Amino acid sequence: MSQFFPRRRAFLPALAPFLLSFGLAAHAQPFTVPSHRVDGTLVFDGIPPLDASLASRVRRYEEWRQATFLDWLPDGSMLVATRFGSFEQVHRIASPLGMREQLTFGDGSVVEARAPRSGAGFVFVRQTGAYAQLFDYSGPGAARPLTEGNYLHGSPVWSRDGRRIAFYGTDRTGVNDDIYVVDVTTGARPHLTVAGSTGAWRPLDWSQDDSKLLLLNTMSPQKSALYVANVATGALTPVAVPQSRITAASFAPDGVGFYLISDAQSDFEQLLYSNPIAKITRRVSADVPWDVETWSCPELGRN
Repeated sequence: MSQFFPRRRAFLPALAPFLLSFGLAAHAQPFTVPSHRVDGTLVFDGIPPLDASLASRVRRYEEWRQATFLDWLPDGSMLVATRFGSFEQVHRIASPLGMREQLTFGDGSVVEARAPRSGAGFVFVRQTGAYAQLFDYSGPGAARPLTEGNYLHGSPVWSRDGRRIAFYGTDRTGVNDDIYVVDVTTGARPHLTVAGSTGAWRPLDWSQDDSKLLLLNTMSPQKSALYVANVATGALTPVAVPQSRITAASFAPDGVGFYLISDAQSDFEQLLYSNPIAKITRRVSADVPWDVETWSCPELGRN
C-alpha cells in the first residue's frame, strides 16, 4: 500500500491538464481557415488578417532611443546621434550627464558627422531613402548641402587646416566609388580627385601639409590595399604594406611610415606600424589579445 498511493497521487495531477484541455477544446469555437485576399502585389492565402489592436500594442516595443557617439568638437563637447521620431539627428553634449542640444533637423537620419580640429562647425551625412548627402553645418539652421543627386556619399575627412573635406561619392558612374575634395570656405562644388575602379574606395587621412591623401581600397572582406594620392594631380602611389584585411590607417608622425589596423600578423585585428622605405612592419598592440578598433595619435592631433 505504501507504494500504491504515491503512484496514484502522481497519476491524478498528470491527468488533470489533459482533462482540462479536453474540456476547453469542447467549448472552443470551430477553426475557420482565413480567406484568400490580394493586397497590391502580395497574395495572402491561408494567412489571417492583421490584428490592429495587437499591432498597436506591439508598436511601442519597436520604438527606442539611444545615443551614438559621432565625434568630438574642438571645444571638448561631444556630437552624438539620437533618434527623435523616425530619424536620427545630431545633438551636442557640452558636459558629462549634460542636456542634449539638438543641432540638425529635417527628414532623413544622420549617419556620420565629423568636426575639424578648430572652429565651431562640422559636416554630416544624412541618409534619405537609398541615398546619402553631405552637409556643412555652421550654426542653427545653417546646414548647407555639399552634394546632390541620387548618389551615395560618405566618409568625410577634414584637412588639417580645416578648409577642405575629402569624401567618397558615386556621382561619376552611379556605381564606382570616387574620391572628391571640396573647399567648404569658398562654396565651390566638390572636385573629382581620384576615379575609383574596382572595390570600395575611402579617404582615411591627410598628410601633415595637406598635399596628400591616404586612401583605402577594399577589394574583398580579406583583401585591402593602401594608396597615397596627390591632391593636386590625383596621381596614386601604392603603399607597400602586408596584403591583408585593413580597416583603418593614418600617416605616422615621422612622415615616412603608416599606422594601420590589420590582421596581417595575428588572428585578431591589430595596430601595426609599417615603414615601406625600411621595409619593416611591427605590431604595436602585440600584448592585446583581441581586436583593435581605433587608436589616437597625440603627435598628429585628434583623429
